[in-house]
Amino acid sequence: MVIKTAMSQGSFTADGGYRDLYFGDLLDFFNKSNKRVVIVGHVLNSYNKFVKCLKRNPTSCLFSIEQLLGIPDIVYCFLKALAMFYTKAFALQPVRPFRGIDMGAVVYDAVVEELKSSQYLVNLMNVQSTQRILQRNDVDRFILPFENRGWERLDMMALRTYSKRTRIIGYQHASISQKHTEYFRSPDDKLPLPDVIVSMGEITARMLVERGKFPAAIVKVGCALRQEWSFAENNAAPRDPANLLVCLSTSADYYERTIASLNDILRNADGLTIRLRAHPLIPLKDSLKSKIAFSWHADVESGDEKSLDWADVVLYSSSTTLALNGLQRGKPVFYVPVDDYLDSDPLFELSDAKWIVRTSKEFQKALTDLRGMEPARWKAALAGTQRYVKRYFGLVSPITMTPFLA
Repeated sequence: MVIKTAMSQGSFTADGGYRDLYFGDLLDFFNKSNKRVVIVGHVLNSYNKFVKCLKRNPTSCLFSIEQLLGIPDIVYCFLKALAMFYTKAFALQPVRPFRGIDMGAVVYDAVVEELKSSQYLVNLMNVQSTQRILQRNDVDRFILPFENRGWERLDMMALRTYSKRTRIIGYQHASISQKHTEYFRSPDDKLPLPDVIVSMGEITARMLVERGKFPAAIVKVGCALRQEWSFAENNAAPRDPANLLVCLSTSADYYERTIASLNDILRNADGLTIRLRAHPLIPLKDSLKSKIAFSWHADVESGDEKSLDWADVVLYSSSTTLALNGLQRGKPVFYVPVDDYLDSDPLFELSDAKWIVRTSKEFQKALTDLRGMEPARWKAALAGTQRYVKRYFGLVSPITMTPFLA
């Protein structure tokens, strides 16, 4: 059995143990089921530090993709990526218009941007490592994150070509918004799919089938391996909110747009202590810090839980599970839309315990609503949203992990 994943220095615990960024307790489940597992991953950052952690780890079946490649493999991938960048010798499939807009040029520009970055090279090295695994091993089951990304599709194409008997299991592990077009299939889509897509819960399984048009037969309700199952069900609404946690996510571009919006929204936020929490893999750069007009503190906590427990209100602007984590802990959430066309709110199906704020006036009104909310009304709103979150984050148990063995 092979698990394809992403790795970083944060994949290792203080005592040197390995804990996967995507799959968490699933590895222990497989070990107890006497499954032989090989873990292969792309290292996201701090490669030298990662290698040092890897040397201290007792897990012998843990590899970066580079460890499975020889120098000729890496040179081949580099030259192929370089040639594609200079020649642009790729053919686009016909693209359907979106809201009357010709999307062909948009898709072409997206491909060019991918070639300018190192991502295409990483994708080539990734699929090359998969081919090396298949050449050397009889792989019964191949498990990978499922976000419908390029490297996942390449891996599935390689598996369908070189190892047709291998079962492919994709894990849908993150929140879904209406902007996540990768989860919405076109009727013309001919690219390979996993044999099974295991969702993180009931809500996202429904979205994949009803909105995304994935075949219902391959979508199985699983569990939220990356989330803690902890709910503060009796939290009172904050009468005088003092601590605002701003969750930055998705990309540096979203950081910039969010901060630009907040410079207006928070201009009259006197009396609030504001923390900015950057995504662990996307640090807040000094060049962007200089553009922040409001008084704030950097959130240097090592984990989400301390940040969320500190907060009275959680503010977010794009798809992040921290919005759902805030509701788990009984916190009201404020959503700041920064998108032009597609909504990136992962809570787009909810209205209770959530406020949409676009201006300073709407922000102040949301705070006023909170201060004046009757306890019974807040309790009912929180109970409804937490029921939704419990269906979004499936409880981790041997039963809910069984679909990975389907």
